[in-house]
Parts: sequence; structure tokens; C-alpha cells
Amino acid sequence: MKYFLTLISGIAFCFSIRAQQLPQGQNLQIDSWLWNPALTAQFNYLEAGGYYRQQWSEFRGAPRTAFLGAHIPFVEANMGLGLGLGSDEAGPLRQTSVALAYAYRIHSLFTYDDQLSFGISGHGLWYRFSGAGLVANEPDDPALLAVRENFQSLQAGAGLLYSSTSRDDFEESGFFVGVGARQLLPAGLQANEYWRETLHFNALLGFRFANDKSLVEPSVRVHFTSPGQWYANFTARYEYLSGFWAGGAFSTNGALSMMGGFILGSNRTNNTLHLGVQGSFALASRVGGLGSTLEFVAIYRYYSL
Repeated sequence: MKYFLTLISGIAFCFSIRAQQLPQGQNLQIDSWLWNPALTAQFNYLEAGGYYRQQWSEFRGAPRTAFLGAHIPFVEANMGLGLGLGSDEAGPLRQTSVALAYAYRIHSLFTYDDQLSFGISGHGLWYRFSGAGLVANEPDDPALLAVRENFQSLQAGAGLLYSSTSRDDFEESGFFVGVGARQLLPAGLQANEYWRETLHFNALLGFRFANDKSLVEPSVRVHFTSPGQWYANFTARYEYLSGFWAGGAFSTNGALSMMGGFILGSNRTNNTLHLGVQGSFALASRVGGLGSTLEFVAIYRYYSL
């Protein structure tokens, strides 16, 4: 009983708690294009990589997320393509996903260097629910009995992104702002009144302060869905091109994150490999007993396109 009640309050596996339907985003931005497809291949380099995250180390059945993805620009065609594979497991619920994204760019809208990007994405989702080991107050609880064990869903996303600098300007300072949406299709997945897919929105605002040796990039992304549920991530990232990166993030859902790692490759004219780790700690008392979150990330960038 204790395990079941903690599971309900901690990870909200039942989809009627709608803010928890999608896996948590990644602060290093390797998967940002999943939330806003207009971010697909934002700069003129191929980026491929992945991460593995274990949330809430003190809690049995806590969420575990893995992601592998790549996105590549097609410079002459003013477009980019992205592909991602994901796995997310939280207690009795397991989700496997495949995502495809497309972005098109319009240059020199208001200034010579700015650009406006439009993006769309498609998502194939496979769910498996297993109630083995769960305990409920009522054995015939309809929230458990009515849910199918295996089911699939097709979903779509869309987004816009405006950047004051072009994708060639790695060493230029500027700002970017965008909006995106996930699960745009009507509730095609609705096994019963307890389980349904809900539209998710997000908004992004960031600044980039860069030169030929380093960059600082603070940003904020707000996620929200109906009815009135939202949270915001405030992130600051620093890269020193001679070999390391570091950063931190704060989320209004009560988490503080620190991140850092190495850059193998000395400048943006060569290929680089970013290796690092991120640790998150719960600050809010309601989740403080769940423990920390640990994440490992690897990102490869190929600049010679």
C-alpha cells in the first residue's frame, strides 16, 4: 500500500494527472527539437547523441529515461531533419517512442542576420502498462482494471522559432524566442476516462553571449497544459572551447540541477565530442524524500558540412 500511494503522488502514472504524460526535458538541449521542432538543426552542424537519466534515487519504481537522436541541416535547401528514439519507464508504465522532425528557415526577415524557423514533427508511441505488484484499496479499482496493457498512439507537434542571428554565426551574440506544441491530435488514445492524451504547450526565451573562445547562454522554457498546470525551467550554460562546459538549472517544480563535462576538440571548425553528467536535487518538501536524479550525456557535433 505504501508503495502504491507513493507512486500515485510521486510520478502520477495515471494520465488524468496530465502534466506528467511526457518525459522530462533535457537541460543540455540535445532533445529540444522534440518540444519545438523549429529547433531542429538550428545551426550548421550535424548533432548526434543521447542521454540516460535515473530520477529519484531513493524511490523504487522511479522514472528512467533513455534517448538517442540526431538532427542534420541541409544548408542549400534551408531546412533540417531530425530523428529520435526514446524509452521512458515509470513504475508500471513503459513508453517507447520514435520521433521525426522537419524545420524550414526564412532568412533576413528584419535584419541581415536574423531567421524565422517553422517546424513540424510526428511521434509514434508504444505503451505498456503492468499492474503486477501494485496494491489498491479496492481490488476492482476501475482506474487499474479498465486500462489496456498494450496500446499505441500517433501524435504530432509544431513550432516556431525566431533568432536574431543566423545559423552560421556561432560566435555572434543575440537572442531567440519560440513556441511549440506536443500532442496536437485529438484524444485518439483514450482507453477510458482515466487515460487520455492532452495538448502540451511550451514557450522558450534565451540569450546567447558568444565570442571566439566561449559562450554563455541563459534561457527559460515554460511548459503548460490544461487545466492550468505548468512549470518553468531556468537554465544557464557556459562553454569554453578549449575543453569544458558547465551549467545549472532551476525548475519551479522544486528541482535544482548542476551539470558539467569535457569538450574533446578545441574549436567550432573541427568535430567535437561533449561528455558530461548532470545531477538534480529536490528542494520542495513534498518530493524531498525521493532522492536525487543522475544523468549521463554524450553529444557529437560535426561542423564540416
